[in-house]
Amino acid sequence: MLANRNINDASEYVVHKKFFLNRHKELVEVQNHAPKIKLAEACVIDRDLFWATTRHYPKSSLKEVFNIVKAQSKELPPFEGMFLWRARDLGAAQFSIDYFVIPKENFELIPDSCQFVLPLYNDTDEQTQWPLTLSYASDDSHDLKKAPIPWLDLIGLRITREKTKSQQRLSTTRLMYGLLATGVFTVATLSGYIYWTQMNLQSAKTQNQVLVNESLEMRQKYNREVTSVTQLQTFLQQNPNVLARLARLNLNSQGVIFDRVTVNPKGVELRGVTDQSATDLLKQIVASDVIKEAKFSGPVVKQKTGGEGFTIEVEWL
Repeated sequence: MLANRNINDASEYVVHKKFFLNRHKELVEVQNHAPKIKLAEACVIDRDLFWATTRHYPKSSLKEVFNIVKAQSKELPPFEGMFLWRARDLGAAQFSIDYFVIPKENFELIPDSCQFVLPLYNDTDEQTQWPLTLSYASDDSHDLKKAPIPWLDLIGLRITREKTKSQQRLSTTRLMYGLLATGVFTVATLSGYIYWTQMNLQSAKTQNQVLVNESLEMRQKYNREVTSVTQLQTFLQQNPNVLARLARLNLNSQGVIFDRVTVNPKGVELRGVTDQSATDLLKQIVASDVIKEAKFSGPVVKQKTGGEGFTIEVEWL
């Protein structure tokens, strides 16, 4: 009997989806079988009869989830009505919460026998809707039998009503069913707690790996900087007169950036960008008294900012 049931669907065990309130505000009794242990009834409500929105949050503890819902219940509702919610993907790095507000006139149409409301809402299907749309493409022929009620949703989709004295009395049979349902719920809760713990351990492992990767990256950066300093020292030892000769070029260096200086046996190759004309820069280099010859060794490239990129080969006297 249990093999064909979804263990995560409360409607398979204790909650009977008995009614459907369609977009015409007509209450229809759903033709589906009640669960063997019926402890509560639920009313499925059409999308046109409630306000809804979805918010996304980073992974949080269950306590923080309840704090978020409490805070949003005071800020989100655009009008007075029954505030409901449900959380999704709590074990993921990012989870979402669907918030619902049912206007009072629509909420009063839900039978008193119903303890839960199941809104027909899917934020993915509504991404193509215009903002503040008041009418949605709903379908009264929706297969309500396939609309599950996850156990965790029972927390946020429960209707709060003032109970009469007759409703507060439990028969012996209902009490036994309640104890049995409590046992099932306890098993489901323990399973959820184990799953949540495993997800937290995996998250901690991932975070530690991130810290290790950051440490390795910092170490590699330090090694690169040490290598660069060593290469500069070696360069200055092997070419003691290069900087002195470059200083004697007497360039108007304002707006000129040398990205790379390559030393060769006869001179240097200068690569960079200038805010002005690369040809004018070449003329300044040729006019220097330490230069035998200077020429472009690559094409002059126009920059998006208006300057020019250049590669100039310089031969010393």
